[in-house]
Amino acid sequence: MLWSLLLLASWAWSGIQAGDQDEDTTFDLFSASNINRKTIGAKQFRGPDPRVPAYRFVRFDYIPPVGAEHLGRIAEAMRRKDGFFLTASLKQDRRSRGTLLALEGPGAAQRQFDIISNGPADTLDLTYWVDGTQHVISLEDVGLADSQWKNITVQVTGETYSLYVGCELMDSFTLDQPFYEQLKTESSRMYVAKGSGRESHFRGLLQNVHLVFENSVEDVLSKKGCQQSLGAEANAISEDTDTLHLSPPGSTEYVGQGAEKVPEVCEHSCEALGSMIKELSGLHVVVNQLQENLRRVSSDNQFLWELIGGPPKTRNMSACWQDGRFFAENETWVVDSCTKCTCKKFKTVCHQITCPPATCADPSFMEGECCPSCFHVLGPWSPSPPCAD
Repeated sequence: MLWSLLLLASWAWSGIQAGDQDEDTTFDLFSASNINRKTIGAKQFRGPDPRVPAYRFVRFDYIPPVGAEHLGRIAEAMRRKDGFFLTASLKQDRRSRGTLLALEGPGAAQRQFDIISNGPADTLDLTYWVDGTQHVISLEDVGLADSQWKNITVQVTGETYSLYVGCELMDSFTLDQPFYEQLKTESSRMYVAKGSGRESHFRGLLQNVHLVFENSVEDVLSKKGCQQSLGAEANAISEDTDTLHLSPPGSTEYVGQGAEKVPEVCEHSCEALGSMIKELSGLHVVVNQLQENLRRVSSDNQFLWELIGGPPKTRNMSACWQDGRFFAENETWVVDSCTKCTCKKFKTVCHQITCPPATCADPSFMEGECCPSCFHVLGPWSPSPPCAD
């Protein structure tokens, strides 16, 4: 009897552990952050999935972070599964730049990583910090910020950073370091849609934002209804497959059983090729930074163009340009001793100072003053002139 009870308890404990492991394979980040219809600044809309609401955030300072207990389990799953998959349905405002997921802390101004859909550059940027050093990897030509619903899968596993839209691979890049192994959860906060500043908050609709922990991207995509294409199966190579080696034009080499080995065509060593790849990776980061700087310069130029008379594209913004300076709306300044100007809705309105009548027969003008004065005629302590009879 005792032996039976022990077996039953062992079986129940195994079931509980298996249930916990299954539970930790998918995290609904809206649920883990306690985001619902009562969340201030979170507006509910209808999305592609009729079972759950989509959210548009308008007050980002009220977005709650992922709960501490969930964050600890997420970090543990990242280390155990060697990375993570971020899945979501999104409808991002056209050419906007917004954060999908970010981990802040431990300090108030510190960040450990963020994933940003950069509409102006048409990239999906992964930024992470290791030992105080910032690393930026950008996937290009992603086409996310076009005000259309997209079902995305972001892969950050092993040494791979990839984006799938639907079942299609958009771009992939190699991670420099497995940063997810070094994430700190104590005094840290994970946010959906909330960026480090106003310009990086997500603008648009989000639905079904999940962190998924599977063994492969094929497992994740298959649960979305994607099937491995025949081309992918045909391209799979086993150890027994004879390989067709492509050499420069004019010759074809067959490598298989009984074939003689031929000299390598490549004239570069593995070390040289590795160095070239590292240099190209560095150039990729520099180009992305230049694109971001160019975007900022373009934004500044647009602002200047609007101020000097171009068609305004911004709301609630008014300023004036006068004599090489900017003046804010309703700001007043003195042009010379007799002229004052005020900024009114992109226009500079100036008027002459009105002088009161002089109290003496021969007033004089002081340097720097607009109106005539009797003060210098009489002197500061001169007696008043006698009254006329």
